[in-house]
Amino acid sequence: LTLGEVLIMEGLACHFERQVNGGIIPSLFESIKDRDWRPFYTEMKDKLTSLDYNFDTYFLGSDESRWPKYMGYWVGYNLVAEYLANFHGSELDLVGAKAEIFYQ
Repeated sequence: LTLGEVLIMEGLACHFERQVNGGIIPSLFESIKDRDWRPFYTEMKDKLTSLDYNFDTYFLGSDESRWPKYMGYWVGYNLVAEYLANFHGSELDLVGAKAEIFYQ
């Protein structure tokens, strides 16, 4: 999967988790929920269609001096949230959608 596809797949998964937990955002966002995700997304943009990226760096925080732990999930979650703001449907309707529709 490309970096963009993983961002959106994980972002949707986090939205489903929020639904199951009564609207509470996933606990993995506790330490980063007040961080602006956009600068990190901007840095990722040129790699969205790439298969050559380091998952551990973007998603698991293997280099926390540069990428906070779970930031990739936070970016994906927010890309999905922004798309949903103007979408006439639910997260479930977006399963299988092309990742590119979420890119800004």
